[in-house]
Amino acid sequence: MPSASRMKHRVTLRKPTTVKNSHNEDVTTLTDAATVWAQVIRGSTREFFEGDQRVAEGRVAVRIRYRSDIDETWSLVIDAVKYKISGIQEQGRRKGLEIQAYRDGK
Repeated sequence: MPSASRMKHRVTLRKPTTVKNSHNEDVTTLTDAATVWAQVIRGSTREFFEGDQRVAEGRVAVRIRYRSDIDETWSLVIDAVKYKISGIQEQGRRKGLEIQAYRDGK
């Protein structure tokens, strides 16, 4: 678990929520669940072509205080950039979480 002095970034945790649209169909959207202090460790970035579009994919590791409600269906927003969670690892016994995430550039 990083010390408070290393948690310098504000990260918004977003969870999926199912709502009904105008045609009474279930639609999944992301809603803000919490904004927390975090340590963000920037990882590798790669660019590739998908069809005719250039796509950038960046990876980050985010360390936050322990929460029991987060899972891989959630997403993160860091500095107005959206990331999808690819893995979550508990740090210590309920002391913190390290979240692996990627930006898909779409």
